[in-house]
Amino acid sequence: MTVKQRQAVMKELRGQYLHAPPNEKSRILDEFVDLTNLKRWKDGCFTLFEMT
Repeated sequence: MTVKQRQAVMKELRGQYLHAPPNEKSRILDEFVDLTNLKRWKDGCFTLFEMT
């Protein structure tokens, strides 16, 4: 997956993440990790989705 594709996925999922209840946020992060093949670390993915 290219950087541009990853950014597109992040942009799509970011809106869902920001408006999701806490129990859904974990599922959205898992989906992001599965799609991008990136590793999930404690605070890193949260930061990616909460950036504006």
